[in-house]
Amino acid sequence: VAYRGRLRWEPFRTPVEGGGTRLREGGAYLVVGGVEGVGLAVAGYLAGHHRARLVLADRPADSQDDGAARRAFAVGAHRSLGGEAEIVDADPTDVYSLRRAIAEARECFGTLHGAVVATGGEAAAQAFDDAADGESLDVLALFAPVGSRGEAASLHALAEFRDRVRGEPTFAVAWEGGGAGGDAPLAGVSAPEVGEGLGRGFPGGAGPRV
Repeated sequence: VAYRGRLRWEPFRTPVEGGGTRLREGGAYLVVGGVEGVGLAVAGYLAGHHRARLVLADRPADSQDDGAARRAFAVGAHRSLGGEAEIVDADPTDVYSLRRAIAEARECFGTLHGAVVATGGEAAAQAFDDAADGESLDVLALFAPVGSRGEAASLHALAEFRDRVRGEPTFAVAWEGGGAGGDAPLAGVSAPEVGEGLGRGFPGGAGPRV
């Protein structure tokens, strides 16, 4: 076990073929919760470092929520970093809603290479696992809520099951503490941390775990 900032790393048995990363240049990724918080930082990393084509799944805005401004900011930010970005409505804890989001992501870009579940914790991770049944993804990243060790353990268990039993590349990440500021101040997470959390290489057959 090793610590890197606010991430704890544990052995990861599945190596990446040819080394390097599972993330594709210009790849198509669905980011659940991609318009704010950790999801915004993760999507920004994908856009800036891999020119990713992003579908950002966000809860439908209500009358109390300035969702339009939040969404416009996220889309503009990711496009300015060199990526593409589209928004779809999705409840992160609803299986059928997530299935629609997956279908819409494929419709937007003709394919889907990976997904990130950055909001909703254990309920969202389980819902996405059900919704993605039969999907062939390069990688699925599950982010636990900050400071929630119980949910982090549950996400770790789900990631282990998907990865080692089903052979579906999956990992879980938990942020250990408060904001890091830096180049992702709105999320409280820095771009280097995001890159590390996404397994920017899985060096030596190791990968990020909660």
